Amino acid sequence: MTIGIDVVDIEEFSQKIVSGKQAFLNRHFCRQELHDQKTEHLAGIFAAKEAIFKTGYFSKFDCLLIQITKDENNVPMVIDSLSSRPISNMHLSISHSKKTAVAIAIWETKK
Repeated sequence: MTIGIDVVDIEEFSQKIVSGKQAFLNRHFCRQELHDQKTEHLAGIFAAKEAIFKTGYFSKFDCLLIQITKDENNVPMVIDSLSSRPISNMHLSISHSKKTAVAIAIWETKK
């Protein structure tokens, strides 16, 4: 099992969106993730992607390799963008306040 965690300062993240405009969003988010463009929401998704990459699941950091969504119980889940299938052994928790977004990812690896 490996764990990744990431914290995002929402004000700094907002500045990245403003300065990078649509190119920043297109580089870091799948189309489906942009349905809610509140900064806190997007910062939470970004933190989740960073946390997932910190688990070592992927060898390179490419935000478009995964999509963060929710299951029928409103629990965050990770979709492999290439196969469009859930990554069932990756567990995710996301939270945010007005100032900070945080995510933790747990990858259950085989022994």
